[in-house]
Amino acid sequence: MLLENVDKLKQRFIFLDLKYSIACGDGWFEILYDFLEKIEKELSKCTSFFVKSFTIFQIKEKFGGLRIGCSVHNPFIIKLIQDVENKSYITCEVCGNIGEIRTDLNWIRTLCTKHYNEYKILDLEGNIE
Repeated sequence: MLLENVDKLKQRFIFLDLKYSIACGDGWFEILYDFLEKIEKELSKCTSFFVKSFTIFQIKEKFGGLRIGCSVHNPFIIKLIQDVENKSYITCEVCGNIGEIRTDLNWIRTLCTKHYNEYKILDLEGNIE
């Protein structure tokens, strides 16, 4: 993700305490932003102890989908994490349009048809990981 987008998220959501940058494409920015707003709303209902203990320390792509690591959780936060991870499997990681898991590339990715075709050419040429 572009540093500009990472900074937007870090400045807006104080519970982001990332050990590393956000390791996914900018196409998932909107679904991440929506997810983090829902987390923020849920935290407003929690005890101060829970809120002080809660951090998201990792956001990354793995096997074509989002993975979210957090310090503590409750059943609602677990559901929010599952929902955003599931949504990432139908959202192009590059542009945010409707996508699908592509397993025939060198790297498993969730891509729309346009970006799949672009990555397929690069993959055939040996130009992507």
